Order: sequence, then C-alpha cells, then structure tokens
Amino acid sequence: MIIIKHRETGAELASLDAESLAGADFREIYLQGADLSGQDLHNTNFSNAFLDNADFSGANLSGATLTGAHLNNVNFSGANLGHCHLGAEGYAKAAMMQNCNLANADLSHADLRNVSLNGSNLHAVKLNNADLRNSDLSSANLAGISAHNCKFQNANLRDANLSKADLSDSRLHSANLSNANLEAAILTGLETGGFTIINLANFETANLANASMANINAEEVNFKHANLSGADLRNAVLNGSNLRGANVAGADFAGVQLLTVHMEFANFSKALNVDLPYEKENLR
Repeated sequence: MIIIKHRETGAELASLDAESLAGADFREIYLQGADLSGQDLHNTNFSNAFLDNADFSGANLSGATLTGAHLNNVNFSGANLGHCHLGAEGYAKAAMMQNCNLANADLSHADLRNVSLNGSNLHAVKLNNADLRNSDLSSANLAGISAHNCKFQNANLRDANLSKADLSDSRLHSANLSNANLEAAILTGLETGGFTIINLANFETANLANASMANINAEEVNFKHANLSGADLRNAVLNGSNLRGANVAGADFAGVQLLTVHMEFANFSKALNVDLPYEKENLR
C-alpha cells in the first residue's frame, strides 16, 4: 500500500494498493500539494490532473503523460522528465507550469509544445531534442541550459535569462527573445560548420554580449538596439536583418555580407573584420 500525503500538513490525499506508482492511472486526480518526491513515476498518466504546489523533486517521471495537468508552483528540481508528454497542439490542452522549480531537471526529448512555463526556474536543465514550439518561457530562468537540437519556434522568451545557455543546432524561428539575456550563450553547431537557426526572431534590446554565433542563420531578425558586443558572428547569414542602433563593439563580422542589413546608427567603427558596403549611411 502506497499512501500519498500532503507535502506540508502530512494529510492523506490518496492511497494505492501497489508496490510502485510507475504506470499508474492518475487522470484528473486531485493531488494539490502532494509529496511525490523521489518516487518512481515513469509512464504514469497524470493527464488533466490537479497537481499545483506538489513536490516531484528527484522523481522519475520519464515517459509520463501530464498533458492538460495543473502544475503551477510545482517543485521538479532534479527530476527526470525525459520523453515526458506535457505539450499539445493547442494551449488549452497543454500543461500549465507557471513558476515551477525545474532546476537541474532532465527534460530531454520532452514534448512541451504550447506549455506555459513563464516565471519558472529551469537553471541548468537538460532540454536536448525537446520540443518547445509555441511555449511561453517569458521571464523564465534558463541560465546554463543544455538545449541541443531543441525546437523553440514561435516560443515566447521575452525577458528570459539564457546566459551561458547552449543552444547548439537549435531552431528559434520567429521566437520572441526581446530583452532576453543571452550573454555568452552558444548559438552555433555541435560540429564544425553547423549552425543554429533564428530566422524572423525578435532580439530587440536583447543582451548577446560575447555570444557564440558563428555560421548562424539569422535572416530578417530584429536586433534593434541589441547588445552584440564581443559576439562571434563569423560567416553568419544576416540577410534583411535589422541592427539599427545595436552595440557591435568588438563583434567579429568576418565573412558576413551586410548589403541588405539595416545598420543605421550602429557603431561599426569598433567592430572587427567588417566589410562595409559603400552605400550604407548614418553609421557611427
């Protein structure tokens, strides 16, 4: 017999006549504030369950289904959520995970489409091969994440902290990263010549100081007033992008074609290896 108790009061919330919770059917169950820390919950079905304020720290949730679940303010620190199903085609059917603690959790290969993670702590999380298309990560802490081959298309990362994040070979088409902190972030390829794609993304006023962006595919990207100081942009594709008013001091533009780039009021005098088209005006 397994008894599930409240994390603070110790009150009994549910019981299961089994030796393990792995593979259990907890669809639409009410377990707010439950203490499930350290439990083996792989392949468990929590779809549409009410789990706000629960403690899943150190738990094994690999392969679990949590689509439509209420997971606000949940502690997932150190948990294994690899191959977990949290996302859905539409926002209304995806999990709600606002203000969660996911520090050091493993979400590799997880489905997080349309999931709301705004304000959550994802420090040092593993997101390799995860799908975060259309997710809301605004104001989230993603510092030091490992997100190789991750899908962030149309994701909302406004005001997020992505400092020292490894986004190698990821896809950020049309993502909103306005005012995000990507200082020293890695946006290159895992192999020589590889690249991250950020076409049509919004990086207005974002901090990309000392970011690794060699070979990046950044067509029609908004870098208006962004901080690109010290960034490695060698061989980047910037066709049609807007660098108006951007800080490019110390940024390396070796091999970058700038003819179609909007560069007004950006100070390229301190940039490195710049081949400025003679037609450009209003440069500083």
